[in-house]
Amino acid sequence: MAVLLHHANSMQVEFGKAAENVKKNMYADDIVLAGEEEEEVISQIEELRKLMEIGGFDLTKWSSNVSTIMGKIPSEKTEEHNQVKTLGMLWNCKNDELSYNIPLEIDETKEYTKREVLSAASRIYDPLGYLTPFIIRAKTLTQELWQRGLHWEDFLPDDLKTTWKRWTTEWKEIRNVRIPRCLIEVPINRFSLVKGLPF
Repeated sequence: MAVLLHHANSMQVEFGKAAENVKKNMYADDIVLAGEEEEEVISQIEELRKLMEIGGFDLTKWSSNVSTIMGKIPSEKTEEHNQVKTLGMLWNCKNDELSYNIPLEIDETKEYTKREVLSAASRIYDPLGYLTPFIIRAKTLTQELWQRGLHWEDFLPDDLKTTWKRWTTEWKEIRNVRIPRCLIEVPINRFSLVKGLPF
């Protein structure tokens, strides 16, 4: 990543917009471009491709929700699946929806330890915050386990097994959550009154 940033900085004058995209819109090995008009996006792609080519980088696995944009990219450079991983989430290019990549299967019949509960609760990646109410419940359960003085390998007490089982049942449904990707900028103001449990 440092090499890419150095390359973008060194080419800032010649490739202003593309260099800014590398610096501001690149996450790990993914870059996300957006524009209001197809021509604008096609121009960004071409400029970015030239910038990266100068540095010896080959951009592959291109995806777009616009077929005419995909038509401008050589087929060997495109991602062939309708659903691609983007910034830790799954993006269905065809329907232009985001969904969650659930990394863990939970066995509801198994006895879980404090360590396993904490591990499962920390595996949900939610960059947009839509799952916050769900995640807070797992964190609250974790907090309760600490307050009761359970050790890492202690199994959940009976009263908390019910809470955990309900949470794991809902966990399986997260993969069915679909979030339309907004095409217009809409300000969101989020307020909450927190009393007690969440940390």
